Amino acid sequence: MRKLFLILIVCGISSACSSTTEPTSESQNGGLSSSLNISGSWTGVMTSTNNPTESITMQLTQSSGTVTGTWRGATVAWSGQVSGTLSGGSFSGQLTFSGVALDGNTCTGTASVSGSASNSALSWTSGAGVVGGSCPSPLPAGIAVNMNR
Repeated sequence: MRKLFLILIVCGISSACSSTTEPTSESQNGGLSSSLNISGSWTGVMTSTNNPTESITMQLTQSSGTVTGTWRGATVAWSGQVSGTLSGGSFSGQLTFSGVALDGNTCTGTASVSGSASNSALSWTSGAGVVGGSCPSPLPAGIAVNMNR
């Protein structure tokens, strides 16, 4: 009985008796937790190199690494869809744009965006900006989207 007690004490102090463990989801994702979920309501701003800064809201859903949702401008009548993929702390996808210009014409387009994502902040950019059909107003170029919960 005394030998068993000593063996248990030695194993408790030494790593020689420890069992191997499976890697955690954090180590498998390069240190990023697999619990990243950007579903929900977001508020922030969209800036561009050729249009005024616009306050926007987003409503996102996430299924595994696929993100979908909608966004809407607060003062300018721009709105659209969000779609893309989330891998670790990086997002890559598209924002569609639709809005009515002052002359009544509907302007549409799509911007490819990418950047960082966390549980509390999104920071996406698009150098090319919105690419689309003709519009009497300039479509946003050099876009930056910064959102918070």
